[in-house]
Amino acid sequence: MKTAVREIDRNQAPENRESPNMPPLHLVSRQAVPLQELSSLPGAVCGHLAGIDREGRILFQEDQAQPPYPVAIGLPLEDEAVAEAAHRHRRALVVRTDDHQAVVVALLRERISAAARDKEFSQLTTGFSGKAVEIEAQQSLELQCGRAKITLHADGRIELHGDYLLSRSRGPLKLKGASIDIN
Repeated sequence: MKTAVREIDRNQAPENRESPNMPPLHLVSRQAVPLQELSSLPGAVCGHLAGIDREGRILFQEDQAQPPYPVAIGLPLEDEAVAEAAHRHRRALVVRTDDHQAVVVALLRERISAAARDKEFSQLTTGFSGKAVEIEAQQSLELQCGRAKITLHADGRIELHGDYLLSRSRGPLKLKGASIDIN
């Protein structure tokens, strides 16, 4: 059975919300719902992204034979990821606000890959793509793989730990510091 996640806010029963037509947006508990039933949720519409218009707006087409129309973007994704989803015509969930604005709030998938499903949690990997990736931390940032570790500290210290360190350079290799202590 094709399922998706229904968002339910038990603290705001329909009679307690400002508008009974407003779809529930706070994730409190999860309940499997067949994908075809998502459209029956108040204000929710299933369909697919249908491209990008000349003004840079994402176009959405409902599963019915209606022409695509622009929607606001309510996804926590970078523009490039949203554009890729639009060009790939990804299935999406759109909700209509009280003022009848359509907002895409989720990209839908029916399942994960068999490779991801069969991996142990410790074997899962995360990938990033793009020209640059920025990660920021308040106190320290640590990257670790097995016995190798790089730690960046907020005070400017950088620690490299490993059984074997290799530094290669096609040009000059420069070490600069107030003092350089070797052994």
